[in-house]
Amino acid sequence: MEQSRWPDLPQDVLHDISSRLRDAVDFLRFSAVCRPWRDSSKPIHSFPPWLLPTPEEDSIPLRFRCLFSKSSYRALLPIAESGRRIWLSTHDATTIRYLTVEHQRPSLHDPLTGAVTRLPLLPHKCCVDGRWEENLHGAVYADGTTLLYGVSTVFEDTKTIASFTAVLLQPGDAEWTLVETIFENTNRSREYCATYRNGRILVTVESSVWQISTQRGVDNMGIPLQRLPTMCGNYLEQYSYLLESRGELLWATIHVRTYYNDSRRFSMWVCALDGDKRQWVRKDGYSLADRVLFLGSPNSFAIDASVLVGHGGSVYFVYTNSKAAPYKQYGVFRYNLVNDEVKFIERLPQGWDCEKCTWLIPETIMAPVQEINRSSLEARGVKRQEIMCPTHVIHVERYYEPCFKVLVYNLPLPVKSSQLRLLFGKHGKVFSTEVICDKKTKRSRCIGHVTISTSHAHLEDALDALSGLVLEGCNLHINMVKEGRPQQQRKKLPSFIGAAAQLHIGPFSWLWL
Repeated sequence: MEQSRWPDLPQDVLHDISSRLRDAVDFLRFSAVCRPWRDSSKPIHSFPPWLLPTPEEDSIPLRFRCLFSKSSYRALLPIAESGRRIWLSTHDATTIRYLTVEHQRPSLHDPLTGAVTRLPLLPHKCCVDGRWEENLHGAVYADGTTLLYGVSTVFEDTKTIASFTAVLLQPGDAEWTLVETIFENTNRSREYCATYRNGRILVTVESSVWQISTQRGVDNMGIPLQRLPTMCGNYLEQYSYLLESRGELLWATIHVRTYYNDSRRFSMWVCALDGDKRQWVRKDGYSLADRVLFLGSPNSFAIDASVLVGHGGSVYFVYTNSKAAPYKQYGVFRYNLVNDEVKFIERLPQGWDCEKCTWLIPETIMAPVQEINRSSLEARGVKRQEIMCPTHVIHVERYYEPCFKVLVYNLPLPVKSSQLRLLFGKHGKVFSTEVICDKKTKRSRCIGHVTISTSHAHLEDALDALSGLVLEGCNLHINMVKEGRPQQQRKKLPSFIGAAAQLHIGPFSWLWL
């Protein structure tokens, strides 16, 4: 079809195409082709979440992975203060925050805009030995309340004593409210998680959640959970997550059992807090079939199942325990709460292993169309337009990972480089192909070089996808030569006159030029 006829596609066809675009970047690319395509696209209220690591270092670009489109992105962030990053959970899945502490003074950072909020000095008792800061977690809530907490455990004889220390800063407060308590007789070291709700701090402890009052003179109270079959027996690891969904406070717990052959078995249950009866009630898998849960550190949330058709009742989580899992199992898993089955989705991208990961929902806002031509510029002059909101524009680029060079053996004798490019182009982006020939006879040696990057996040997955290729009846053998990356090029979107495609995440936007 001629290029000039693309804008003339029937409206029903354009509507059908745009309704199938579930990835934020694909939606923007579609809308940036031409005005008829832009006008035909229906606004999508929510996109599938992106996964991103939460590194403690301050010199690493922010990296994103969309599992559902098999694509990766990265962006250089505004210059921030140096220091260890302590990532916090947020009430809004479209925002992320982290904390730095210097000389007892914490600062709250928005890594996407560079905005910094100075917070009051932490209580001296929290920073005596510095260990509390090393084990610090926290959250920022919709009303502006900030919760920071840490748990330290001490082993005495046959029991474990856990000391819980938290500080709470509510809007208008000039200083932090210090909250301390001790949990005794915990069976083993666990991952504790906490949240602030209705004036109380909720902390997961073994098979119960404790309500801790922030007011002096008010006793703390444990909210019991009826013992479940999946809680019985030995398991090596337990991970707990607290999240709110449709007004309910949910407690999701993952158990990991280990077997003699180093295999792993996952089990999961989700409970809801019954405020009237003051107890946790396990939710049936079918009651969550209209939602999809995303569990991460620090952000966990649920989205409507209509955003991911066919994934209702599923839970996505990252498993990265390097001390207790084979290398292959570092990655993203999907647990089906309806049939209690778990599926390995993909390995984490290289460089993400053993890192904590969180989830983020991208938002899209299309900039208004403005027609710009030479005559209008000459008449008005070149006038810089003031961008009112958002005020921060960060360049994002498609990040191909991994990129590598392979040797291809057992090629058919008459094969050409163009045939290699066509074959490997079905599995990724091909940068170069070459059939190696004898210098004297100029005949093929049935060996070729291919430099390629694929949609797979990890090198091992990419190589596995290339195994078993057949060309003209010959089974090809693939050996990796080296891992490398071609010169970085910013990926440009097709655009029409005066149009700009922007991807908004929270109070900032990414602009493709």
